Amino acid sequence: MWQTSPSNVPEIRLSTAWQDGSTSVFFIAVAGLDAADERFYCPSQTWTVGDSTVEIVPDCMVHEEGIPVNHFIFEAKTIKGSNERPVQVALDGVPSKVLQVREGKVAQETLIYQTVLKQIPSRPRIVRGETFPGFDEDSTQLVAAVDPALLQNYLAVNKTPYSLRFLFQDGSVYSVQPSATIERYYLPSGDTDSACAQFHSDYPGLGGVATLSRIGMSDDGTQALVHMLHECGSANRQAAYYTLAEIDDGWQVTNTIAAAH
Repeated sequence: MWQTSPSNVPEIRLSTAWQDGSTSVFFIAVAGLDAADERFYCPSQTWTVGDSTVEIVPDCMVHEEGIPVNHFIFEAKTIKGSNERPVQVALDGVPSKVLQVREGKVAQETLIYQTVLKQIPSRPRIVRGETFPGFDEDSTQLVAAVDPALLQNYLAVNKTPYSLRFLFQDGSVYSVQPSATIERYYLPSGDTDSACAQFHSDYPGLGGVATLSRIGMSDDGTQALVHMLHECGSANRQAAYYTLAEIDDGWQVTNTIAAAH
């Protein structure tokens, strides 16, 4: 229904798309514009959250003919506390309606990923922004240790990669970076034993880079399977599968299965 506004009368519509604890992902739709109308090609954003107002001035390339207007925008904001706070956005001065938003529950997938990442003592602060499957068809140990239905779900969901962009929003704990950035800046090239030492020299305080699979779930939602690769250089890599169980409203690792890397 986003196109139902009178033609050439722009209307900004704001709604919550997803919440993960204090992270709220908002969906912004621009209604009432013809497809060729360029007024919102690259709009400024003015966010009002409670008593705070922040203006975001976009850094846009010069408009080239043929680039469409972005009628749909997703933005993540931090909303803390159990009390509702008013949230509003304006694009180029055209305001949306005001939403009342409170902090949401932490998503199940975030809890599972956080539990798995805690298995690494050095606590990597860099998480690859896209998931990658880690299944080795010759891993008889994995097949023997994991419930067949759980393993089949893991294989099914890992047929396509998944973005982790909106997870781990607390930058003091984890930083989610795209693969291109990781390969260019964080992981030294070359298969040498000194690669990890070079990584820690270049980025002191960082434990390494973690690459996660998508989460396989049991039919009842109480069992999970995740693959994680931890590395700080091509010669310093550790990979494992982790089975988890939901216990007392939390998640615990029940088995660790070594994997090829």
